[in-house]
Amino acid sequence: MCPPAVRGQVALFRLRRQLAQEHVRRIRDRDLVDYGRLQSLALAKADGQGFSKA
Repeated sequence: MCPPAVRGQVALFRLRRQLAQEHVRRIRDRDLVDYGRLQSLALAKADGQGFSKA
């Protein structure tokens, strides 16, 4: 479970799924299909909304 962002914060709803290290190890090296295209579209959308690249 993720630690609270604010001290004393409690979850409104209990989530059924949690991302475990085992899951991360299984998916971390997967290739993302069309990632380059998606990245350029996301950057263009962010630029249009006034967001910085950071």
